[in-house]
Amino acid sequence: MGGMSHPIEDWQRLAECVSQRRAQLGLTQEDVRAAGGPSTVTLRYIESASQDSYKSNSLTRLERALDWAAGSVEAVLAGGEPTERSAAKRPPSNPEGDSEAGEIGDPLAGLPEDPDERLAELVRRNKAIGREIERLVLDGNERSEDRHAG
Repeated sequence: MGGMSHPIEDWQRLAECVSQRRAQLGLTQEDVRAAGGPSTVTLRYIESASQDSYKSNSLTRLERALDWAAGSVEAVLAGGEPTERSAAKRPPSNPEGDSEAGEIGDPLAGLPEDPDERLAELVRRNKAIGREIERLVLDGNERSEDRHAG
């Protein structure tokens, strides 16, 4: 990672993968930083393929914040794909299984012990909850408009 030489095309590929992953998770560059990732300046450089070398620590923090397994950045630079780190560790959406529909159980269940990983997971969950609230509000507004139009 740091100090290893890769052609610009490899860094452009990483830039695209990082941007796509951030969008997939619904994270801003600031959210990535808050989740233990690199600084927003470093992230901007990575996402614009502006440099051809970064500190190993910055790339490790990026992997953690994007929920990628260790070595994912190097895999992308080598032409491969990143690996999601915690998909298998995440609790099911209804961990109790027998609770009423709509209940989510303990919202803190299944959090990693490592403080940086815990923070990253909380930021991801918070973003997902925000998107779901927004969707429900918009759906409710559309239903309300339909009722008043009819």
